[in-house]
Amino acid sequence: ALVSIMLSTATAQVANHVVISEVFYLAPTTAPNTEFVELYNPTGSDIALTNLSLQTEIVVNSSNAGSWHVNLGGSIIKAYGYLLVGQSAVSPAPDLPIPAGKGLNNSGPRAAVRIINTVTSAVVDLVAWDGANTLGLEGTAYTAAGFTSSNPKSIERKAKSSSTSSSMHDADSLLGNGYDSNDNSLDFVLHDAPYPQNSLSAIEQPFTGPDTEAPTVLALQQLSATSILVQFNEAVDSATASTASNYVLNGGVTVNAAARSGAQPSRVTLTTGTMAPGVY
Repeated sequence: ALVSIMLSTATAQVANHVVISEVFYLAPTTAPNTEFVELYNPTGSDIALTNLSLQTEIVVNSSNAGSWHVNLGGSIIKAYGYLLVGQSAVSPAPDLPIPAGKGLNNSGPRAAVRIINTVTSAVVDLVAWDGANTLGLEGTAYTAAGFTSSNPKSIERKAKSSSTSSSMHDADSLLGNGYDSNDNSLDFVLHDAPYPQNSLSAIEQPFTGPDTEAPTVLALQQLSATSILVQFNEAVDSATASTASNYVLNGGVTVNAAARSGAQPSRVTLTTGTMAPGVY
């Protein structure tokens, strides 16, 4: 099914909480002990990380020798500032160390990190780069093709929905890392080289809009003879994206209703007239 999208307004989607802003999970053999997790505060107020922990697995300190956690309590991230958790050879120096002998997995159960409140068990943010991790998923895991120990790259949170790997080195490089649609596959880009920032790094005020670049369609999936799933490249406005008249399907089939997903605001389900076998 080919769908013509007439209009769909994008949203700024700046997080109102601390986010995981960059992850370097595969240190090259020539530069060991350089893995890190960078955190960013996209709000205009300092945030105390009371009762928060950075974890790589649900059962920390378990029989799995690779699991680890870092207590973030006692740390403060200044407004628009950063906090760096990293191994011993990371530069600039990490604010908090990853436990000695520990690191980030490339795939499998520990291929994710999350910030969690140890009192309430509420997850503040989660980034996964393998859907098989045990921490769960925020939308879909970010998977990076061509990421090897001889070709080190990091995954970095976007400044805005339209940010690309190129723009995060250029026009968007000083706009923070505040974009958060709750879908890792849409919120991150592949950084050509890791660029860790710690609490002494310059603050970066986040992009807050207006977003003037229209969203594009990444994929279409026919769910049934009367429904189509539209996957956009970014979160879209609920009212505009849920207006059926903003979509056109050729071949004599009408779009009767449109509903944007609340959990994944980059997805819209269209209800259509019955589609007979063929191309639309």
